[in-house]
Amino acid sequence: MQKTTIVHLKAKRITAVLADSYPILIMFTVYITGIILGAALLKGNAKTIKKAETLYQNFISARNGKGFLSVFGTALMEWLPFLLALFVCGTCIAGMVMLPFFVGYKGFCYGALAGYIYSQYSFGGIVFVLIFIVPATIIGAFGLFFAAKRSFSFSLLLAKSVLPRGREYNMYNVLIHYCKSFAVLVLTSVFAALTDATLSGAFWDKIKIS
Repeated sequence: MQKTTIVHLKAKRITAVLADSYPILIMFTVYITGIILGAALLKGNAKTIKKAETLYQNFISARNGKGFLSVFGTALMEWLPFLLALFVCGTCIAGMVMLPFFVGYKGFCYGALAGYIYSQYSFGGIVFVLIFIVPATIIGAFGLFFAAKRSFSFSLLLAKSVLPRGREYNMYNVLIHYCKSFAVLVLTSVFAALTDATLSGAFWDKIKIS
């Protein structure tokens, strides 16, 4: 095989990988942008400050003095509604346009929460965020990214199928595969909630930020 052919095949492979992963990269960018905005808007924005205070109070009340199962259930419900929203987005043609709003909003909430804790408690707040927020958030966020990718692909497929000369698909089989994908992705939310509950149970009484 000629060297130019090998280079051409590698280029095609890299292009294929990028084409397959660009929805995840876009959602990651949107999520990080949401985090930055959530933290940045705490300065001088009354609505963001009020939102952050509410998030903080809810976060504390859901974990302070609560058992493992209670924290696990609360943490799980912090992710499942977003997965459901992404699932629904995938089932409509316009869903691909709405996906970034849900992902960005989730990032915004965590950015506002983390920024508020840091602004109130400085170094103690950093430790608190690194232990109780960051680990579970990373796991749950990756679940959101892959869910958004699947949702985007299904929404795009629906859009292609209604075009005048669009390709015909066996929508039943495609839908079953779509549902199975989201059923698996729910496990990321479960793992995130387990991480949250485990860290809260192990360190909550040992780390004080007030």
